[in-house]
Amino acid sequence: MQSKIYFRHFFVTIGTVDGSFNPEITEIGPRIDFQLRRNFEAPPAVRAASLRQPRQLRPKKQKNVSRNILDEKIGRIHLGRQNLDSLVLHKGKGLRKRAADGTAGEDGSKRTRPSTAS
Repeated sequence: MQSKIYFRHFFVTIGTVDGSFNPEITEIGPRIDFQLRRNFEAPPAVRAASLRQPRQLRPKKQKNVSRNILDEKIGRIHLGRQNLDSLVLHKGKGLRKRAADGTAGEDGSKRTRPSTAS
């Protein structure tokens, strides 16, 4: 028994004759006839050797990275425990609100800058 695979390429045109659906096909592309001549598999050891990939070509596994339905990359970041002793929680003096005239301190007294006369 000869097994054959026919490869053809057609162009479909849709014509309407008297209001009925009438498709027409025209051969436009390559015309190839394939014959199946080898119908047995290689021994399992030879097959395994042919399918083996070198370690350098295998993609490296990424931890904590996945893809969603839209094929967008989603990653998860793991942070260590924060040291709350070194966390700065107070505001600096430069950010403190000043009185209306801009020179009064917290106790209401006027501050003067020391002069740097030489």
